[in-house]
Amino acid sequence: MTPRVPEPRACILWTGARDIRGYGVIHRHGRPILAHRVAWEKTNGPLAPGRCLINRCGNRACVNPAHWLEVDRQTRNWRANEARAARYRKADDAAVTAAMRRISRHPKRSPARGRAMRREAERLGITRRAVYYRIAQL
Repeated sequence: MTPRVPEPRACILWTGARDIRGYGVIHRHGRPILAHRVAWEKTNGPLAPGRCLINRCGNRACVNPAHWLEVDRQTRNWRANEARAARYRKADDAAVTAAMRRISRHPKRSPARGRAMRREAERLGITRRAVYYRIAQL
């Protein structure tokens, strides 16, 4: 019987310990090392100074080296900012605008406004901060 090998496009999920953010962790010489980085280095060699890995598949537990991309830190920060902006742009349809108008009817800094913001954020699946910035744009 041959061992089951995942197809190259499939995620290889880390089944060992994970850190608080969900990344796989290996302990070497008493120090934690990210599992995807170990997998990358075994496949592609060590990372150059100032370089880091970003995930293409979005699954933090994935250790498939094909799903990780080596970039410089500036590119990583730019991509993180783009992802953050995309989450805030999620609030662009008519239903969201209507919800924001309902919230803005409450006086600023009132408990009722805070409760309305929490309720609408949960209902729409966005953060309270995204609700706050969206109201500021009205």
